[in-house]
Amino acid sequence: MKILVFICCLVVFEVSANDILLFKEVAKSSDNLIIDSQTEIKLLGLLSNGYKIYNYRHYFNGGIRVSNRLVAIDKDNALVGIYGINDWAVNISGDCVMFPNIKEHGNSICLINNKLPATAWVDGENPVLFK
Repeated sequence: MKILVFICCLVVFEVSANDILLFKEVAKSSDNLIIDSQTEIKLLGLLSNGYKIYNYRHYFNGGIRVSNRLVAIDKDNALVGIYGINDWAVNISGDCVMFPNIKEHGNSICLINNKLPATAWVDGENPVLFK
């Protein structure tokens, strides 16, 4: 069942009620994820290993600053990690999370041996997996 109401967040996205509850619960395990009226999340989909991938955005100082994150949650509903990113990912293709960048600047984060890498190459930067 899909719903369009997303009580905690600034923008409404189509996500299931279970996904909302799951993300809010997992966010409690990290000081780097804030869930309030200035938060946007979007379930991007599943990687081939079953990790749920979310785009996350939080606005600070009345919307002057923004924090973009890519969040991974495993099959046991535990936080795998977070990457700080410039732009939201656009889709998932098999083992890879794809970004709207040209390949030469880094446009994907791909599983290595069925796990997310500690460091990636996206949009000319090296985001690090953290919790």
